[in-house]
Amino acid sequence: MVGTGTSTVKHDKTSDAVMQNLGILNNGGRYVKVLQATQDARYTVDGAAFTSGSNTVTLTENGENHATVTLTATGTRVVSNSTT
Repeated sequence: MVGTGTSTVKHDKTSDAVMQNLGILNNGGRYVKVLQATQDARYTVDGAAFTSGSNTVTLTENGENHATVTLTATGTRVVSNSTT
């Protein structure tokens, strides 16, 4: 759950067991995993930095679409595109 302030989530014993099996609740019924708010994807093309609200980005040059890339992991990847 993401937010500010105080939140109360009600659930029953059956859902407690399911959430414990998923590792969301501990045996005492307390949350053990913290969810993070989404973040924009950040990537660099030819030294220029960009951000995107989606993990799928279209690379363009002079108004022409050259490639659509899906960002799937963090880290550095070198991608090349040959036109021959």
